[in-house]
Amino acid sequence: MSYGGGFVSVFGYGFLNSTGLNCSFEWIGSPSVVFVSSTQIMCEVPNMLAARSSKALGYATLRVTLNNRDWSRTSLSFRFLGECPIGHYCQHRAFNEYTFRLLPCPAGHFCESAGMSVPTPCPPGSFMPYRRQVQCQLCPIGFWCPRSRMFQPIGCRRGWVCDEPGLVVPYKRCPAGFYCEEGVATRLSRSTLYLDRRKPKPCPPGLHCFEGAQAPNPKPSNYSTPQPCFQGPVPLSWGL
Repeated sequence: MSYGGGFVSVFGYGFLNSTGLNCSFEWIGSPSVVFVSSTQIMCEVPNMLAARSSKALGYATLRVTLNNRDWSRTSLSFRFLGECPIGHYCQHRAFNEYTFRLLPCPAGHFCESAGMSVPTPCPPGSFMPYRRQVQCQLCPIGFWCPRSRMFQPIGCRRGWVCDEPGLVVPYKRCPAGFYCEEGVATRLSRSTLYLDRRKPKPCPPGLHCFEGAQAPNPKPSNYSTPQPCFQGPVPLSWGL
């Protein structure tokens, strides 16, 4: 970060544990350097803002010296951030290192504010299929999203209707006289054209579909499927 602090691990060869060992970030020296081995040192990040560096919010060249006079011919490009940008989160590379990694917000999560170290899971009723997002998408009609961290919604259950966005669980049964296959998005049998394939289907002729019917093929005593209609006239007393 541009205000300094923390350490950057630098890997190479020929490092010496000497008083002249130092690092520079665009010629701003490190406050301290930790010798780890002949192939690794750890450079403390200087406060680039206090040093009035033009690279305080950009890319700086990182160099190493063994005698505080002659600098390495090879260098690294180091990016300073005011804060971890939105759509990303920043974490240490490992428990024993202090170098930050800029990581894209993963699918099923959102990173809505700058400076986040942990991505926020999408709550139930929402999902996010893409990375680097600042908000989750509401579960659309015809689907339900029962868990957090979802990157893909689930089609509405057979025998149910999902006609509201943001559903955590379906709670409306398929209307009587119809059956509902997976993904039904309206209770209306006569609906707009774009929902024609996602609406309840009429019960087959000669059969009756109870509320919550799931399929067109009848199975005896299975009321999630169509059942035969009663034969013969209906007694008038039934309607009194």
